[in-house]
Amino acid sequence: MHPTTLNDVAKARIADWHRQAERDGMARAARLARKEHARHLPRRHRATAFARRVLTALGARSLRPPAQPEQVPRATS
Repeated sequence: MHPTTLNDVAKARIADWHRQAERDGMARAARLARKEHARHLPRRHRATAFARRVLTALGARSLRPPAQPEQVPRATS
């Protein structure tokens, strides 16, 4: 192969490697971001969040009993 052609082929390969490295870096960053989203909460908070989601899915509004009429604050005028 002619030396000029070899030089052009080498430049094209290097450019391909750079593009591939850039894509790999972005894919790795996306994977780490997904993992960090779930990992930033301690286990006890994850369990609490899971319980809240389950209760919400089941239609429960709160773990507290409903307020009694005498406990409801009155509007002042």
